[in-house]
Amino acid sequence: MEDLPVYKSTMLKKDVETNDDEIYETVIASGTKYYKCYTITDDDEEKANLLTFADAESVVNKLKDDDSANADDLGIVEKYDTREVEAQALKLLKKTKITSLKQHQLMML
Repeated sequence: MEDLPVYKSTMLKKDVETNDDEIYETVIASGTKYYKCYTITDDDEEKANLLTFADAESVVNKLKDDDSANADDLGIVEKYDTREVEAQALKLLKKTKITSLKQHQLMML
């Protein structure tokens, strides 16, 4: 894991004017952006990331309805990642009939 930044709290003098927008932009520009996604797991092994819990739940339910061989081992985990989950993964999912998560993975991890 990368080294976490060290912050120092400082009080401003009464006569110091601050520009909150400039401070905000500086913090945003120097920070790391994280994306929230939902990861489908098979026996605790990460298999695919989706944008919403509903999408991940839909995939898991579809696999269970199709009597997938690994249906009992499937799970969903909320995850934060520095890589953005592509919206194309969901489009691909909706166009394809899924019979096994091992046969069809939306986003290889």
